[in-house]
Amino acid sequence: MMSLGVNMITRATVTAIGEKEVSYDRAGLPEKLTGIDTVVMATGSRADRTLAEAMRDAPFEVHVVGDCLKARRGMEAVHEGFAAGAAV
Repeated sequence: MMSLGVNMITRATVTAIGEKEVSYDRAGLPEKLTGIDTVVMATGSRADRTLAEAMRDAPFEVHVVGDCLKARRGMEAVHEGFAAGAAV
């Protein structure tokens, strides 16, 4: 990715984003990048079953799909949503 001008930093915690710079900790050590134009943070995901649990006793059928089942890629959620809609 460096050939495209992209610097990927993994397993880091961003502590500050400023004008043309970002500060972060990695392995317990503070670091800083300067002269940057864009910061993209991919912070991961996890399943959120809050709504599904709240609707457990609903007087209608509830289909649980996507990240409510398990955090993963969007295409799985699209397929599950289509299958749930087709089943109605």
